[in-house]
Formats: sequence, structure tokens, C-alpha cells
Amino acid sequence: MKKRISFTKFLHSDKLMMFISLLLAIVIWFSVLVGPANVADRVLTVKMTVTLDNNSYEGQRGLRVLGQNEFEVQVSVRGRWSIISRLSGEDLRATPNLSAIIGPGNVSVPISVDYNSDITNYEIVSWSPRLATVECDYWQEGTTFKVEADVSALKVSDPETAQIGEPVIDQSAFPSGVVTIDGPKTVLSQIARVVARVDTEQTLSVTTQMDVPLVALNDKGEMVDLSSCTIKEVPGGIVKMTVPIWQDRRIKLGYTLVNVPSGVDPDQVLKLEPSEIEVLGPAAELDAIEAQLKNLGTVDFRTLSIDHPTVSFPLSLPMTVRAVESPEAAVLTLDTAGLAQKTISVEASQKNVIVNGLASGQSATVTPHTFENMILVGDESAINAISAAAISFEVTVAETPDRKAWYTPQIKVNLRDDVWVYMSDALSAERIYIEIK
Repeated sequence: MKKRISFTKFLHSDKLMMFISLLLAIVIWFSVLVGPANVADRVLTVKMTVTLDNNSYEGQRGLRVLGQNEFEVQVSVRGRWSIISRLSGEDLRATPNLSAIIGPGNVSVPISVDYNSDITNYEIVSWSPRLATVECDYWQEGTTFKVEADVSALKVSDPETAQIGEPVIDQSAFPSGVVTIDGPKTVLSQIARVVARVDTEQTLSVTTQMDVPLVALNDKGEMVDLSSCTIKEVPGGIVKMTVPIWQDRRIKLGYTLVNVPSGVDPDQVLKLEPSEIEVLGPAAELDAIEAQLKNLGTVDFRTLSIDHPTVSFPLSLPMTVRAVESPEAAVLTLDTAGLAQKTISVEASQKNVIVNGLASGQSATVTPHTFENMILVGDESAINAISAAAISFEVTVAETPDRKAWYTPQIKVNLRDDVWVYMSDALSAERIYIEIK
């Protein structure tokens, strides 16, 4: 006998009822999802880049988009939820109309949106923005500028004894001191100069190295924005600068005198101009230059005369030291007031030549030689009274002298200690021939 299906028993089966309920829910959900009334709206974000390349007319002429060139376009779409729920921004394409760009300046570029995948069974309702504003300009390369230093923001802790020295920019990346800037033509045309500028106020007491930015200025001294430009040698736009602290020092100039007649007071007849100079520089450098300037050189007093009263000392300072006011040379001048000079000829002979350094038993024979045009300089009364008889010559031979040789004599003025022989180049070249036996 067959079992009869009991509807009551069916209704009281929990498992069976759960299965039927789940099945009904799926059927209802699917019918709603694919039903004609299941139309929804959704907003997608589409990314767009505005660029000018060689495929565009203006791009071929060197026009570029500067600053912001990436945009997000919010696109509203409508369709069955089963379709639009699977969409992403990559399923759409936002395209700028580059034909609107016909030259430099700020340009509003129309935006169009279209499908970008095989999924097209939905509607593109609207998008925002409809226009993208971009800045365009022609690109210019190879414009060079000399880099200057600007440390006007710095000061020293003790202005009475020190000051900011000449800053030194590290030019290892641009040895010629010139940088090359590539950028928009309208920007480069504004640049009058480029400076490495200390942009914060600081007080220094010692030499300091710091990182400073390169800044472009127009002809009014106003900053030019370089954010759209590239400095080829210094892409980061930062250079190192050493700022020295200079001391202010007055240094007395000096020299060494030789062969001064005993009757002449050099302080009374010689004057050095300038007698001192004011210099600025690092302390260590000033110590070194001071030692140098205290003895500019050696002067043979006998090289001075009425016709040749001056000796010049070049004043060359190292690059790290600067003179406040300094001529190119210091000049030592003989005061010729009260002096006189005259020209005589004197014969050097056995009578007036003294030979020093002879060994015991040796003798010297002097070959007579006339010194022409010998100039005597000194007190006017002494010059008038002196004669060739007052002139003598001294020669010092070597420890093992040559038997026959030419010797350079020392010329002396006897009887007067305020008269000297002017040692011209010609007189200094004169020799005496001596034979030693």
C-alpha cells in the first residue's frame, strides 16, 4: 500500500521550508535585478591628462602645457544596476579638445567623455568639469645666467671690528660661474639676473658654510617664479656658499735699507706712501699679510739719486684679503731738497784699490781701469768740495782665489759720511782685473 503525502507533514518540515524560502528569495532577487524597473545612477571618476606632443600643431612648434595638466572628471552614468555596478573609471575615456590650444596663455579646453571598453549598454548622462583650464607656453632651452651672491640678510655680531666678507659659491657643478635654465619663454624673458640668496636673517661671528637657493630676479629686483623651469647644472636649485667674517685692520708698511751712509738719517730723507693700508679679511689671512707688508723688500740706498729718487713696491693682496683703499704700489721717495749731485771719472789703480782676503805672502797687482760718469750724491756743500781723490775701491778675494780674475768692487767715499755714489746699472756692471801672486 502506497504512502500518502501529507500536506500537514510538509508544512511542519523545517528543513524543507528553509530550502523553499531560500529558493523563492533567489528567484525574487534575480527578477528584481534583471527586471525592466532596475535602472540606477552612478558617478565614476575618470582621470585625464592634457599634453601637447609632436602629433599636434602647437606641440611641434614647442608649445607645452605647464603646471597642472592632470584632471579628474566626475562622470554620471545610468543603466541597469547589474551593468553599472561593474564599471570603473577605466571603462570611460575623458578626452581634451587640443584644437582649442592655439598659443601661449591660460586656455579653457573642452572635455568630451566616451566609452573605453566593450561594456557600452548604459548611458553617459553628464560630466563635470566640462572645461579644463591649462597654462601653455613655448619651451626655451639653453638660456645662461651668471650666478651672483646675495648675503644682504646677514649681519655680524660686532660691526665695529668685523664685517661680512666676500661670499664664495661652490661652483663645482658650474665651473664657469654660469647656469643654464630651460623653461617657458615668457618666464625666461623676465629674468635679469640669478643670485644665490641667503633667505633668512642671521647673525654670524665666524666663517660659516650654508645651503642657499638660486633665485631669479627681474629688472626691478622682484623674484621670478622658476617652478616651471629647470636649472640644468643644479636641478635642486640649492648651492653651497661659504660666508667669511672679515676683520678690519690697519697695517703699517715697512722695508729694509742697506748701504746707508753713516751721516744720513734715512727717516729724515725718505718717505713711504702710503705708510699704512686698511685691509679686510679673515684673521689668519690678515696675520700672514701683515708679516709680509711689514717688510716689502730691501732697498740699497745707493740706488737713489736726484734723477732716480723713488723705489716702487707692488701691493699685491691675496683674493681672500681686500684693501679698503689701496694703490697698486707703495712708493719710497728720496727728499732731494738740499741735495746735489755731480759726475766725475775715477781711475781704479794700485793706489786706491784695497784687496781683502789675501793669504800671508800673497800680493795683488791691479790693472788700472777708469770708471767713467760716476755720479756722487749728497749734501750740496759736500758735493762741491769733494774730488776724485776721495773715492776708493775695495775687493774681497775668495779663500782660494783665481790667479787672474775680474772682481766687482765696493766703491767708497772717504772724508765725507753724507755723500754716496749712485750705483746705476752701468756702474754696477763695472769690474776690476786683478792678478794675485
